[in-house]
Amino acid sequence: MAAWLGEDAPVQALFDAAPEIEYAIAWDAEAQRERRARPRSILRDGLTRLTTGMGLWLLVGGDDGVLAAEAFARFGGNLVAASRWNAETQRHERYRPGAPGEANTLRALRPGDAIEVELTSDARWWQPGGAPTPVTFAGADAIEGYPVDPESPSYRFMGRRPMFLAAGFEDLGPAGKRRHAMRRWLREPPAADARA
Repeated sequence: MAAWLGEDAPVQALFDAAPEIEYAIAWDAEAQRERRARPRSILRDGLTRLTTGMGLWLLVGGDDGVLAAEAFARFGGNLVAASRWNAETQRHERYRPGAPGEANTLRALRPGDAIEVELTSDARWWQPGGAPTPVTFAGADAIEGYPVDPESPSYRFMGRRPMFLAAGFEDLGPAGKRRHAMRRWLREPPAADARA
């Protein structure tokens, strides 16, 4: 999740600033629903405007990825199954070692995919490869996130606080009952007394 820190603008400003972004989703609290946007297209009841501080889920493009069988082979015999949610088809794509080809609908992984894996025991997943897709946040000084503590059961698929700390975010303190406000500076941060 990323926050729009620029001035209020048409949603196309996001795609113009970072052409690698293929899709954006924002939560409309008033309507209690998601609003979606794609570059240069208008979706019915979609996201049309960005407001300062708006949280956005972004799909960032990249290369064609790697074959699922090749990626999951790194788990050795520990992998039982893996799945990914496909928002377009509204179905899970699944991979199970040794299953017939037509049963494995999860065929390739791309950078940024969220994958759920079932393992027989703990394992590390070393993911070598090319450099990540560069994304430039034009005009932004920092990015903010709102991860949760690992023991928060109702936020199973959100980012976890230790992951954000390891990525260089600073913890700004609690934001509600389960979340933490966290920030990572993209440029030299202002003097400590000027931070808000």
